[in-house]
Amino acid sequence: MNARKLVDEARKDVVEKAPGWTSERLLDSGFSPEVVAAVESLTHRTGETKDALTIRAASNALAAVVKRADLLDNLSQVERQGKDGTQYRRRLVLLDAAAAYDGHRAESESADRKIAASSARGEAGEIRREAADRVAKRLALLLGMAAAALIYLVLRF
Repeated sequence: MNARKLVDEARKDVVEKAPGWTSERLLDSGFSPEVVAAVESLTHRTGETKDALTIRAASNALAAVVKRADLLDNLSQVERQGKDGTQYRRRLVLLDAAAAYDGHRAESESADRKIAASSARGEAGEIRREAADRVAKRLALLLGMAAAALIYLVLRF
């Protein structure tokens, strides 16, 4: 079993379904904090929608990889059965958009720290321009992804 599938199975079988298993117990059992954080990001919470879980999973790099593999696997299974996989394709687009947004947000926070640190040296204007360029590029990417998803859905039906 590959690592992504193993983490996915741990998510499903341990935290969600196995009584007594918590993030603390996983840490105590020797799982790294990074893996436990990914498992937490993938664990369905009571009352949480599948879309909300997908967006939350996108905020953790390892969880996003696992969630993508899970969605692709689910999509493959339903398509082999001749069923409609629209919900999985839509959540794949949502995962990409949320991950891109989180990456942009992290870059913006980093730029804000650079601006604060460099303002005394007079470099803030240049850093702001670089940050604005990154924001414009990310926005163009997100708009392109949204347009592609819309076109896909329109052509699909």
